[in-house]
Amino acid sequence: MTPTLLTEELSALAAFLVQTKRWQSLHLKWVNSAGEPHWPWLHSLFSAVLNTEGSSSWETLQKLEIEARGICLQDYVQLPFSSIAPNLRELKISLYRVENAASLIQGSFIPKKLRRLEIDACICWDAASLPRFWYRTLPQATNLEYLKVLDHRADGVLRPILQPQNLTGIVSSFPVSILALTTLTVHDDVAARGCLEHLSLPALTSLTLISPPMTDFNDPILLVLVERLITQSNCNIKHVRLEDTPGSLSDLVMFLRLLTTLETLELHPLFEMGHWHLPSILEALSRETRVNSEPAGPILPNLTSFYVGCQWINREIRISKEAFTEFVEDPRRWPTSQESGTPTNNPRGGKSIESSFQCARLENAQLYCHGPRPTSLECYYARGRRAVNYV
Repeated sequence: MTPTLLTEELSALAAFLVQTKRWQSLHLKWVNSAGEPHWPWLHSLFSAVLNTEGSSSWETLQKLEIEARGICLQDYVQLPFSSIAPNLRELKISLYRVENAASLIQGSFIPKKLRRLEIDACICWDAASLPRFWYRTLPQATNLEYLKVLDHRADGVLRPILQPQNLTGIVSSFPVSILALTTLTVHDDVAARGCLEHLSLPALTSLTLISPPMTDFNDPILLVLVERLITQSNCNIKHVRLEDTPGSLSDLVMFLRLLTTLETLELHPLFEMGHWHLPSILEALSRETRVNSEPAGPILPNLTSFYVGCQWINREIRISKEAFTEFVEDPRRWPTSQESGTPTNNPRGGKSIESSFQCARLENAQLYCHGPRPTSLECYYARGRRAVNYV
């Protein structure tokens, strides 16, 4: 539903949403056609639902999406979802700015049955709200399986407050566990790294890291952070999606070397002049790595699905396609025939795959290009049983 700025229409819409029973899914989208920076209607809507006599009119609501990318959520707006939608399973909030981060840490923010939470906004965290969100609010969401927090404002100023000695009034011991979480997507910024540093996510199987624009930092070091997260969580990460992070080629390769249980890898460029050069990445993945002059063993030994993107630049597309095709078409990377399921002969005459060969268990591979429009994709190469868009 897309409300306009007309007061009478908004009032009528609010009354309809409150009085109609047995909602299961709602998508509230604001089209900011007149440049209005705030959305007081949302506050009045939630207040009306909260003040409904008897049981909540949204008691059956299971999915709620609030989309208002040009709107600032003001300090006075509360988000009492536990009270107005106690059976909510999925919640997605897309705003320009959340002025009052305290609204995200109230006990009524996350309903007990919530399984999926997505927040995409500039969030005005302070010294209390940021750690409370990660170390109190989220751990109390015992059914939360999917979390996506794209915070467009968090910066290095918040880093010192995330040290354990500064959190004694919030957390009694570390690491803090979010037990049911299987899928995590965050901006790879200072605040997110600082928060993840003290978490245990034992059920985590999927991790997405997205590089926000204008980011230049390396503390805490991503390699150290992920290694600690895996160790203290004892989790098996099977799917990773990286969008232009980590920035350097050596850091990327070292990062991937940590992921010994990884089965699906996605590498996505975000910016036309981003950090990554695909041929260099593929060359590094093909090269044998040594530690103290000794072979370090194969990288990504359990990788079965490999998806890579490139930018809409003619020369980049050609070079990337040539490099990707050469990398993927090496028969040593495909342990079984796609058609017959029988072992593939080693091109050097051996009977089995070389144990030290890199990425030697592929079943699916795809190269695609970000088209001239932001949402368009074009597949340039696909091989495998599931050669479809995985983006």
